[in-house]
Amino acid sequence: WDRRLCNSYIDQFFCDEAIDTDNFRLSELDTYFIPDDGDMRAYKDYIGSLPLDDHPGCFGQHPNADIASMMTNSKDILA
Repeated sequence: WDRRLCNSYIDQFFCDEAIDTDNFRLSELDTYFIPDDGDMRAYKDYIGSLPLDDHPGCFGQHPNADIASMMTNSKDILA
């Protein structure tokens, strides 16, 4: 499964469109995209603007994946 997942990400993100398209979207969410070229400050500002908690959609997962993750975390805490 790990190899299939890595191949899927490589096919999606290591492509000509990622280079040729301005602000190429990395997920279905508008928040995640390849920022414009800039200096170090511009990249740090972009990274600082990203949410602290990643939505499952930024990894191509269904929103229910977040629920499953929270349930696992809760079980770990209570165990």
